Amino acid sequence: MVMRFWSLVVLALWLSACAHAPKRDQGPGTRDYGPAENPYYYLLRSNLKAFEGDLPASLADLEKAMEAYPDNVFLKYLAAERHAKMNELEKAQAFIQEVLQAKPDWYDAELLAAQILEAGGKFTEAGRIFSRLIAQKPKEEQGYFQLAQNLIHQEKYPEAIQILRSWLAQEPDSTATLYTIATIESIYLNNPDQALATFQKILKLDPDNFRVRNQIAQIYLKQEKKEKALEQFLKIERLFPGDLSVKLQIAFIYQETEQMEKAIDKLREMVRLNPEADRVHYYLGLLYERARRDAEALASFEKVPPASSLYKDAVLHRVALLREAKADEKAVKILKTAVAKKPETASFYQLLSILYEDSQKPEAAAAILKAGIRKLPADEDLHFNLGTLYDRLQRKEESLAMMRKVLELNPDNASALNYIGYTYAETGENLEEAEAMILKALKIKPGDGYITDSLGWVYFQKGDLKKAFQTIQTALKILPEEPVIVEHMGDIYLKMKNKRRARRLFEKALELGKKKEKPNLEEIERVDKKLKEIS
Repeated sequence: MVMRFWSLVVLALWLSACAHAPKRDQGPGTRDYGPAENPYYYLLRSNLKAFEGDLPASLADLEKAMEAYPDNVFLKYLAAERHAKMNELEKAQAFIQEVLQAKPDWYDAELLAAQILEAGGKFTEAGRIFSRLIAQKPKEEQGYFQLAQNLIHQEKYPEAIQILRSWLAQEPDSTATLYTIATIESIYLNNPDQALATFQKILKLDPDNFRVRNQIAQIYLKQEKKEKALEQFLKIERLFPGDLSVKLQIAFIYQETEQMEKAIDKLREMVRLNPEADRVHYYLGLLYERARRDAEALASFEKVPPASSLYKDAVLHRVALLREAKADEKAVKILKTAVAKKPETASFYQLLSILYEDSQKPEAAAAILKAGIRKLPADEDLHFNLGTLYDRLQRKEESLAMMRKVLELNPDNASALNYIGYTYAETGENLEEAEAMILKALKIKPGDGYITDSLGWVYFQKGDLKKAFQTIQTALKILPEEPVIVEHMGDIYLKMKNKRRARRLFEKALELGKKKEKPNLEEIERVDKKLKEIS
């Protein structure tokens, strides 16, 4: 809804002339305006405010200009346009009707009237105006595009294309019209092949059209025709060698088509062009990591700065690579630095605590989690991790207190509910509360094998072997390779005096426990003891 440039020029010159005309030429009731209250000044300032996006201020100045010239249709047109932009459609409609009463054949005003109707959802009425304007001025391009847009709003896509083709018959070289048709074919009609044919027509007229080649490439990508997409991106790259986004697309296609060295070379080229491109350093690190070039991957991830949104992921990748290389001390150093630079990142504290615990430094692990909680007191995961650490350190009361804190932060934390419930089940205490907590956890995470096992163990401790058997049998179907659940089933059979079946299950639990990546020695010793007692 933009007034034509020459109309504004004419209006500005006319108002300026009126404002500075000699007194003897002024009609009755007029006045000589000083510089501060010159209507031309208000109009210029109104247009400047509109350009800056401050429409209320623009209208305020426009109203001051209209006070001097209340019957001026050009000013009313601007008022209608600006009210429409502010979605004040009733006011816009009132002004544009006044304009059309004074100048019923003003093409721009009729266009604006139709646009206001369209903004109010009156597409049929607006469409009739656009159609009439096309009939009146068949050589005016805007009417065709407005009517096509109107039909798109009504989801009449073939009709929109037909209108655009009517204009194309007059201007066969109109790339804008062809582009709009192709967009409708691609997005609204979901006809990528037809859209490709239309885009190709544009390329015959304009072979260097970046936007069209990019659209063609995107269609090929959706069709999984990566080589054809790559061909288009390479042509764009030759036309615009400094465009990093195109190079990144090329690198991604090389990666997806297993051309890893080409992908790496393309990203290295991007780094040379823009050494500060954190995203490129990160992606390059991923490619090096995938190619098992770990030293280069570490170097690339290290170049991602703390200010980057990818810094956390880059640090985590560095730590993972160093842990795999058994370089935990370096990983600890990196995480200490990361905590200092980004203390609001909970995962840094969590991972650092794991490294400390793996290095047989449980107190250091607890200390870093406490530091994280001081910095992020509302982070339930940090509290939960500290609670599980206390449990491993046999500090049950502190563990339960921390889990209670998790539930203060989030009463629906299924893991904390299950943890407290299972802890009570293990000790045979507070079994009613334990059952209620575990049942609530199971509602939050239905089908969870661990929570189902916890419920079964509560039933076992309450002496209800039938319910315990049925529930733990369900848990075993979900997690058949979990040694503790297998052990629990063995306990049930032992309680049922079926030692032969119990022994088989204990043997299986022992075997599964030893196969774990990090075997739990306490669990292994417990099951081994049960086997010896049966024997």
